[in-house]
Amino acid sequence: MKTRCLCAEVGGLESNRFYLGTVGLHDSNQIHHIQHKDEKCERVALYSFPNELTSISCSPSNPSKLGVVYQEAPYSSAAILTLNQDERSVDIQPVGSDNEVVREVIWTNEGSELLIVEDHAIRQYDTTSLSESSVLEVGELSRLTTAAANPMIPSQVLAASGTSVTAYDLRQKTSTLVINNVHNFAVRCLDINPTNSHAFVSGGNDGTVNFWDLRKPETAAFSFHDHTHWVTDVSYNKIDSLVISASTDGTVNLYNVESLSYQWEEANQDSSELPSRSPRNLLAKTYSEHEESIYSVAWSESSVSP
Repeated sequence: MKTRCLCAEVGGLESNRFYLGTVGLHDSNQIHHIQHKDEKCERVALYSFPNELTSISCSPSNPSKLGVVYQEAPYSSAAILTLNQDERSVDIQPVGSDNEVVREVIWTNEGSELLIVEDHAIRQYDTTSLSESSVLEVGELSRLTTAAANPMIPSQVLAASGTSVTAYDLRQKTSTLVINNVHNFAVRCLDINPTNSHAFVSGGNDGTVNFWDLRKPETAAFSFHDHTHWVTDVSYNKIDSLVISASTDGTVNLYNVESLSYQWEEANQDSSELPSRSPRNLLAKTYSEHEESIYSVAWSESSVSP
């Protein structure tokens, strides 16, 4: 059975465990809990789920609690799942609004809040009271495709619509910055540097991976063209010197951006000295063992390996 979403287990005893969700049109779907150990992957547990899963995210405060997006034609919906490991059962708590297209869910505030990214809105859901706490409407002319929460600025979210990326202040419910032409074609994925609130990486349908500085958004700081088809996912590791990207060309690329991170750190001390914008190949390795498109990548909790 095919899968399109993957996330690392966060906060568990084992540092190299992951969850993945399947997409089977005519079969009941599954959530696989797997462990990578001694260069092998083994399944820890298997849970049944009635719908196709297109996004999955583990709560940072409870490794048995997942935020998911699932298909419910003609819409997609969000839910919080609580996994019972002893009984191999799943408690499903639907969240968000009905009759909407949900793109992804993002845990924030150490697991006390879930962001639900829809076509035209970002909803904040309080996971303690199980109620919607706030909603940011982005307008009918904008159709969000992906988003990323800033780990260093809790109220800031970057969201993509078409070829542009907008920075939103969830507290003020306003946009603070719009970057146009982030990619030549639609932006498919975003991630924010976990140690530098100004830096983010994007992947697009033009097959490029771009690194950006929010203080100088006129053009990408670095742009890489190592993929030959859509870039479907990008992810920083915890210490930010490594970034992985996935693509429908069947490859995963590993970038070592340590020198780029160092330049950004220097720029934090002197805003007039920003990183050189001359392209440099920081591609460390390409993994090409897959025969089909890759839609999701995730670092283990230990950040040692993807």
